[in-house]
Amino acid sequence: MAEAARYPSPPLSADELEGNSLKHLLGSLKTILANKSLSRDNVNGIIKSMEQYKSNIDEWGTFAHWDDAGKRYTRNLVDDGNGLYNILILCWPAGVKSAIHDHPNSHCVMKILQGEMVENRYEFPDNIVKTSSTPVLSSCGSRSALDEDGKRIVQTASRTLGTDAVAYMHDEFGVHQMANCSDRGTVSLHIYSPPIPACKIFDPESGSHQHVNSNRIDSKDGKPIVCIE
Repeated sequence: MAEAARYPSPPLSADELEGNSLKHLLGSLKTILANKSLSRDNVNGIIKSMEQYKSNIDEWGTFAHWDDAGKRYTRNLVDDGNGLYNILILCWPAGVKSAIHDHPNSHCVMKILQGEMVENRYEFPDNIVKTSSTPVLSSCGSRSALDEDGKRIVQTASRTLGTDAVAYMHDEFGVHQMANCSDRGTVSLHIYSPPIPACKIFDPESGSHQHVNSNRIDSKDGKPIVCIE
């Protein structure tokens, strides 16, 4: 039986090309969150928009500012959302990770733009109130950390997110840590709604926790922010 003829796919129209642009994605997010913060009612629309966008470094590269020393991840503000949300691009040098953290009163949707990240999820610590909780520093592949009473924070899941993968996190699912366990830099796009001004972090060695600011910005609209001591 002869093989069916194969025809090349038709070229994308201008509208379709525009629909897969970062500009279109940011416009979609603004429309969905025009007058209200992200919630369980509209999160699926945000996730769908994030999934539809295919990463293009020519579009987001101008926002990607890295730590010169390569010791920490950077937070680069793309859109402040007029207080209802913010959109950031985070740049993760090889081997850099976040603390295990919560998202107090906020929803987080993230997309990997380049490279890969390991997401470790944990049960919400019993002794922490969900509206004021947060993180721990643990290594790539670790199975648990300690809360302030020396109790183990139980890991519930671990997965590797590759380029264009999308993930959603909320305190309902526990707390998590993001880690770049690869040998190259990773870039991710995050939307937080409402924005998270502060959170609580855990020290895995002592088991203590503390409140910290989580609103550090390293660049805005593609321009580095210089801190003057």
